[in-house]
Amino acid sequence: MRLTALLLCGTLTLAACGGGGSPKRSDADRVRDTLSAFAQASAKHDYRRVCADLLAKPVIDSVRRAGLSCENAMKTALQGVEAPKLEVGQVTIKGNRASAKVHTTAANQQASDDTVALVKEGQDWKIGALSGG
Repeated sequence: MRLTALLLCGTLTLAACGGGGSPKRSDADRVRDTLSAFAQASAKHDYRRVCADLLAKPVIDSVRRAGLSCENAMKTALQGVEAPKLEVGQVTIKGNRASAKVHTTAANQQASDDTVALVKEGQDWKIGALSGG
């Protein structure tokens, strides 16, 4: 599955981890936690969790400005995606921003390698954008 199918809604790139667990966990570990939670919620079609816990506020605001609810946008983006899997590679942290290289697969879809941008909101890392490659 292309991560684009998971994160893209219209022209907007869209995925409670982040702040959970021990305070000794590194930011890179917490970025990985957020992406893992996104993969699990997506596989379970738990759009409420994706929207409430895993997407950055600007992403949700952009979806709303487009006249869509976040949950409906995610439902549309994930329609037909079966058995999605996401593997996180290199994570780079720069202040309150992060990027993660990911490899995604899903049943009957071509695998994809992408970069996911995350932003820190409070103590939580949230998904903010995707770029191919």
